[in-house]
Amino acid sequence: MHALEYLVAGLIMIIFISFSSAVIMPNVYIPITHIKEQQLDILAERITDKILLTPGIPHDWQIVKTKPSEFILYPDDVISNKDWNPSGADILGDNDSTTYIYSETKGSVIQLSISDPPPSGSAINIADVTIRVWGEGDGSVTITVKADTYTKPMNNIRFNGGWISITLDKNWTLNEIESLTVSIESEQSEDVYCYELWVVVKCAAPPEGLEPKPLNGFGLALYEEDVRSLAEPYVLDRDKVLRLTDKSLKLDPLEMARSLGLTENSHLKYGFNVVIKPAISISQKIAENVSIDESHNAYGTVHVKAINYEGVPLANANVYSIVVVFCVDQTSAYAFPYVFRSVTDVSGEATIEFDYSDIIGYLGEYKNYTFLYITCVDFYGLRSYIIDSPPNVETPALIVPTEDGITVLHKSESKSNTSGSIHMRGVFGVSLPYITSLTASGGEPKIYKIWVRTKGAESTNVINHGGKEYIYYSLTGVEQDINAIGICFKYTGKFHFYIVSLRKIIGEELNYGTSPGLGGKKTIVVAKRLVRIEGMDYVFEFRMWRMAED
Repeated sequence: MHALEYLVAGLIMIIFISFSSAVIMPNVYIPITHIKEQQLDILAERITDKILLTPGIPHDWQIVKTKPSEFILYPDDVISNKDWNPSGADILGDNDSTTYIYSETKGSVIQLSISDPPPSGSAINIADVTIRVWGEGDGSVTITVKADTYTKPMNNIRFNGGWISITLDKNWTLNEIESLTVSIESEQSEDVYCYELWVVVKCAAPPEGLEPKPLNGFGLALYEEDVRSLAEPYVLDRDKVLRLTDKSLKLDPLEMARSLGLTENSHLKYGFNVVIKPAISISQKIAENVSIDESHNAYGTVHVKAINYEGVPLANANVYSIVVVFCVDQTSAYAFPYVFRSVTDVSGEATIEFDYSDIIGYLGEYKNYTFLYITCVDFYGLRSYIIDSPPNVETPALIVPTEDGITVLHKSESKSNTSGSIHMRGVFGVSLPYITSLTASGGEPKIYKIWVRTKGAESTNVINHGGKEYIYYSLTGVEQDINAIGICFKYTGKFHFYIVSLRKIIGEELNYGTSPGLGGKKTIVVAKRLVRIEGMDYVFEFRMWRMAED
């Protein structure tokens, strides 16, 4: 073949290859931004499952430490007998290790002192000190308390087979507690037994005293302490979710980012946003009110509409409208639940007719009462609810999971020294999850009576005195299946009603995360999961983006 022919053939091949490249390459080329987006999507999915399937480190990171509200100095731990050996008396240590004095003669004395009281630190704000002695016998005793220059003798005390509680009315310092001694002296020549002596020290725990635990790994999964394992997959801890809201001691989003590895050199590498919203969106419109008496209007007829989180109406869904009536008298409170049922039509709507004929009979016995309305929808096992209440029922200023339970804080009516004290009337928890598993012929929400940490056995319904900017107390035994807590107390001569509910705090959705930062449009990926909190269903979305893109 001639050289010119070779040249022509080579030129034709070059033209053919160039043409093929121009046609084929656009179809096989994957932009680098798309590769990065796929990598980000995988990372977001992994982080989402880490958040939802692990409890975090520590597993109870949601519990906020507080300055102690109370510590009890038990005899066996920190109260010691100081050189006591009076004649005619005996310590029955061999028979009962907690028996400190047995006396048949007048003038026998036992003196006990604090040796090493926990906790230590000058920042502890001591509210009051109570001496509790348990004894019995026919004789009487004198109990004398000394601390530095403070001396308080209490004469002619008889046990009558039980506890004697004496609150020492003064301003205490921790140094005075450490120097405190208690002397018990028999006054008559009769048998006296003293079995136990406690020194109960109550400390103020203002909101500025709340201290979160260090977070080394972020997770929202429910960890069951009694079995030391996780609950079912995608079941979240209510108290951990509460820490993501403004109504609690909110976790700093940067702290969450750091614990998830989303930072680099102490700066955000990835931004994120967490959205939690009910799996069923429930709306209701009051069609008719009923006047119970001159001052109370109640729901008469309500139209309910249920749609899923994608906006699709839910037909043939079971609707449970629950009226919880809180009634209060001078010493206590009572909660009565009433359930009304219906089913949604093809448009996801239902009408509820409330019948108050049975309720009115109870209300005639009480001057103070209020209503709590809960509408629960069950769509073939997918469950959600909303809570509504009259204007006089408020949400506390702050709700914080602490070592003492759910600590509730209210803003005092005045920042000046308010002389009133809280007289608790009743606290009730309402649990909904299993009501939807029952047939229309029966079943009511479970009503729990919740215990409140009070001032002591001598005043079981007094929570704390006034003169503080915040009024606070702790609710204990608040289980994870409790959807709402109703609180009623009397303060400064008026009855106050409050509701604690994560669903009411979340509203239409909970939105938590970092700011987008500066710069242009960013690639955002979204991972979704269906989760359960308090026995109800929510949609969890984790949105993620790079803080800087090429």
